[in-house]
Amino acid sequence: PEELERNRLNKTFGPWVTRRIKARALENKGWQRLDPPGGGWGMFGWHTVPHDATELVITEGEYDAMAVYQATGRPAVSLPNGCRSFPLDILPMLERFDKIILWMDNDGPGQEGAESFAKKIGLGRCLVVRPTGADAPKDANDALRENFDLEQLILRADVVPHESILTFSEIRSQVLHEICNPHEYSGAAIPSLPTLTNILKGVRRGELTVLTGATGSGKTTFL
Repeated sequence: PEELERNRLNKTFGPWVTRRIKARALENKGWQRLDPPGGGWGMFGWHTVPHDATELVITEGEYDAMAVYQATGRPAVSLPNGCRSFPLDILPMLERFDKIILWMDNDGPGQEGAESFAKKIGLGRCLVVRPTGADAPKDANDALRENFDLEQLILRADVVPHESILTFSEIRSQVLHEICNPHEYSGAAIPSLPTLTNILKGVRRGELTVLTGATGSGKTTFL
């Protein structure tokens, strides 16, 4: 029976090799070591990923990967050594997946790491989980402990934003403030054209004003 079970697991998940062991203290998670010191790199939970899986969730820590798998049943692995650890050795392991969902910690280093990893893996097939709101969980493990719906959080994962493109959701509050407080955004008034000044709220610094009109409509006279 034991050999049959081993053959079944190998057929479903494939053979695997233990690359390293991570030992961490219970009192302080900063006290840890990797054995052997110069060993290769792998990903925690890789042996649970089926051969035919086309999607994969990558988390920052081991408990996060276990939380995702427990709550959703999705194949989930964790990075070898935190949010700044993405060795090139693991890139070939990810080539077969059509979609990769990155769920790093919901803090500055974690989100920066997610964007950096997405660029390495390929922006076209990566989504990033970014829980929002005052009560947003820090990571997948906290989400499970606080009874969040992890499947819904994953379904709301979004593409990595382009550094030169803003979405309306990112500037919504700024636009609302400008509408409600127009006096704070007024520019230099044009005394000779009070009606135009009332419409444009003056000529603002840093903006380009383009004057268009048909031939003979008075553009030159206006200017």
